[in-house]
Amino acid sequence: MAFLQGLLLVAVIAVVSVDAVIWGGCNVPDSSRTECGFPGITASACQAQNCCFDDSKADTKWCFHSRGSMSSGACNVPASRRKDCGFPGITQSKCLDRMCCYDTNAVGIIQCFSQA
Repeated sequence: MAFLQGLLLVAVIAVVSVDAVIWGGCNVPDSSRTECGFPGITASACQAQNCCFDDSKADTKWCFHSRGSMSSGACNVPASRRKDCGFPGITQSKCLDRMCCYDTNAVGIIQCFSQA
């Protein structure tokens, strides 16, 4: 039973990782990476937290939040403190390409934003 649970966990991590790569969520410049783990974290532990992992460079964060991740804290911004980062009708993809946050639940307030 433990083997099946471990296999299921690996499958879930793989799906989350592939989804992030396909949608470009983990394509974050080194200087814009927001820490999601701790020094020495493994790829599987990082990805289990739904975060991105890239250890190809020693001098940057390896475990980090994806672009526009509401869990990153940078996107957890009250409407009154949102700085417009887009234009009316901007798509989520274009907003995230600008390294901004996108809130699909926002009605009547700025959807593509950064912290003011």
